[in-house]
Amino acid sequence: MTDSTTPLSFDKQAPLDWDQQQKQSAGKRTRKNRGRHSEECGVTFHGLHQFYKSKFEKLGWMVLAHARGHNDKIVCYKKSLQRLKHELEAKIEEVECHDKKTDLKLMHHNICILIDHVNKDFH
Repeated sequence: MTDSTTPLSFDKQAPLDWDQQQKQSAGKRTRKNRGRHSEECGVTFHGLHQFYKSKFEKLGWMVLAHARGHNDKIVCYKKSLQRLKHELEAKIEEVECHDKKTDLKLMHHNICILIDHVNKDFH
């Protein structure tokens, strides 16, 4: 039995108000915050490099998808290439390190070539 003067402890937290819920969910990957831009999320050089690498690796799959008539996959691929190009351009403006800026410019140049190739072959 507990005494009426003894406070009861609960493991359950008090419900959060709307502002607290928004702050807590800001870092979660949900549908709501999927479309944020690099200014809001801070794209890293490593993340851009991985995105860049995956687009070149995916080109072979897009050739097969085109041969099989899966045009929706080609459209998604083209959009992701444009998104990568935009993110590279934004990062080039943001970065101050000369070596990283040179690497980003080279990646941007190569993505532009890839976009031209994809637009020519998968029209």
